[in-house]
Amino acid sequence: MDLSALQTTLRQFAAERDWQPFHTPKNLAMALMVEAAELAEIFQWMTPEQSQGAHNDSVVKERIGDEVADVLLYLLQLADHTGLDLKRAVGRKLAMNAKKHPPLRPGLPAGSAAAAAARTHVPVDWDHLTQAVARVEANLQKTTSRPAKETALVAAIASLLGPAANAENIPAVLSGLLAGGKVAIDDKGRVAYAFEPCG
Repeated sequence: MDLSALQTTLRQFAAERDWQPFHTPKNLAMALMVEAAELAEIFQWMTPEQSQGAHNDSVVKERIGDEVADVLLYLLQLADHTGLDLKRAVGRKLAMNAKKHPPLRPGLPAGSAAAAAARTHVPVDWDHLTQAVARVEANLQKTTSRPAKETALVAAIASLLGPAANAENIPAVLSGLLAGGKVAIDDKGRVAYAFEPCG
């Protein structure tokens, strides 16, 4: 698909209908949001599993296609009316995202099951975790040794992580906790990222 050619077609389509006065960046951005909301509405009451299989229903798949097309068309018009070089903007953003979110395991082939698994993140329930830690700390005497305290914290973490708990992620979660940070794990129970608490 040639995006520049598509932008030219959209420009001509609007000109033939005298729509240009209405195609301001503000109006196009608002129309884009409306179309994105219509796309979201298709999935609104589906479970995650239903949404993953929605494309297997030909009627739903066609609706998804219509709304995705509307979103793309408004996005292309917005880029056109704001003078954006799409290739440059996308390349720049991909580079920024790669720097901001380094791969969990470099070298996974794109589209592989392993790569898909590495992209699936399950956040740690930080509020419950900190409450559990506070309860553990309240029950421990100040004279309790650090190893005993860490053992109690590990037990609290393991109970909150449930089936995702393993020998690799519990120490990492504990380290993040002791350092005052937050952590998340992927669907395989590996620590996916750690970050500082927000103000």
